[in-house]
Amino acid sequence: MPTRNASNLILWTLLLALLIAACGTLQLNLEGQETPASGEGENAPALEVLVARDTALAYLRGEYTDQAPATDLVWQVERTTPEGLVGGSSFEFKAANWLISISYPIVAPEAVVYTIEVSSGSGFTWSGTVDVDGRVTSLEEDGGPIQVVGWLGHFASLPQGMAQDDAFILGTAGTASFDIMGQTEAVQQEIVSLRDAVGRGEFVNVWGVLDCDPLDPSRCTLTVDRLLYGAQSEIKDTVDGWEGVIYSGPPGPRSGGDDYFVLVGPYPVEYGIWAMDEGVRAELEAVRDSGQVIRIYGSMLSGVPDWNNTQIQVERFERIETPNADIPTAPNYPEVKQVEGWLTYTNDRYGYEIQYPPEVTLNETGVMGYPSDENGNPVGGLPEGVTLDTYFTYLEQTYGTNLCLEIKTSLGYITISVPENAGAKFTPCGRTGVGAATITEFELPVRVDGKDYSARGMDIQAGGESLVDHNETVYLTMDDGTRVEFGARPIANATFDDYLMKGRPLLLSILETYQNLR
Repeated sequence: MPTRNASNLILWTLLLALLIAACGTLQLNLEGQETPASGEGENAPALEVLVARDTALAYLRGEYTDQAPATDLVWQVERTTPEGLVGGSSFEFKAANWLISISYPIVAPEAVVYTIEVSSGSGFTWSGTVDVDGRVTSLEEDGGPIQVVGWLGHFASLPQGMAQDDAFILGTAGTASFDIMGQTEAVQQEIVSLRDAVGRGEFVNVWGVLDCDPLDPSRCTLTVDRLLYGAQSEIKDTVDGWEGVIYSGPPGPRSGGDDYFVLVGPYPVEYGIWAMDEGVRAELEAVRDSGQVIRIYGSMLSGVPDWNNTQIQVERFERIETPNADIPTAPNYPEVKQVEGWLTYTNDRYGYEIQYPPEVTLNETGVMGYPSDENGNPVGGLPEGVTLDTYFTYLEQTYGTNLCLEIKTSLGYITISVPENAGAKFTPCGRTGVGAATITEFELPVRVDGKDYSARGMDIQAGGESLVDHNETVYLTMDDGTRVEFGARPIANATFDDYLMKGRPLLLSILETYQNLR
């Protein structure tokens, strides 16, 4: 079955064909009636204006069957463009007690958007837009200010000479871009400080209002009144009738992040989804990946280890048979090859996973300290509302217990340190010293997260061939700032040749399974 937009496009094409065939006779009504024209030449509407009018009428008859204008009306047209206006044009169409006003800017044909208002003496009113592809947008429903609740994205700087300094790029994949401004000076300063950030401040959840230009829906400004990254918010947002679909996340266990809820409409914002009630949860799982649009009610937590740092806790929901907006397409995740017999470690807070043999040992490390001055005060000062006595608790709540992952095999080790721990800011992660030895530097090709890196290595020799006296450390920093280190463990009953034959190949195989989930 074609979508509404597809149907509008088909109608638009057919109507335009009819108009071209009837070129020169503006008295021809597209619905088959003659239309007395009040103007000739430049005072008469262009053919595309009539197409936009009837596209809107077809939309109204589909949405408001009993209230929309009848199909047998004869419309009287009048040019209403103000004298001297060169940047736009407008017309009015009248029939019985109906009035249709159409205005549009004088721009490139492929960029024209017609703004249309329809009213009747009985009190019916509607306003919307029609673009050149035949898409109808109802301004009452979709074109007014949009409440932004926990949308995830990042702040990007714009080139010099642009009207704005910053833009908000929606989602991790950049599905939309808006002009951005803070509602208060404090929020604006936060936005500036996070501009082009990497690591902890790269992706931010924002709240506020999105306003789009009705004449150019692609021009939108997001006014932010609150933002969040890292710490969990104490504020719960009410979810009252949000419409969307549920899709599965990437393959592999994700500790509550195995699926997500995505809004229907022009902005496919994604949220984690859950239900405390087992019955509701089972029903949600039943509609997952079905394309079924649902309307949900409950509350939303933010700053939690679930999809896009959010989790909607659904109390009830209802199915919608005829959605009023476009349904987002299902994700097409690349297939992740699972090594037979291996397990999967997933770090939901920092968004990565890695496979490993069951016989290895895993250890996670959280905050163990912080940079401080000679008086023990944190470098950069304390966050607002945080005291020195509560600062460590604040860091633990903000950064969690898995800043560093260590994987130990029989002959070697791997450590993964997230960007937020750059420079071992909060916890050591990897080798901390070498001792007296001869060091030979080298480079080693390593494949991580589907990318090839040239890692730097140190061959460390202190006089013998056991791994106590002869070992290596190899390290690299990935594109997102994640630091990976691996090498040989100082074991007395194994040699460096043992490590090169058995230890290093296993470490490289483990690293090849690493996957960034964001």
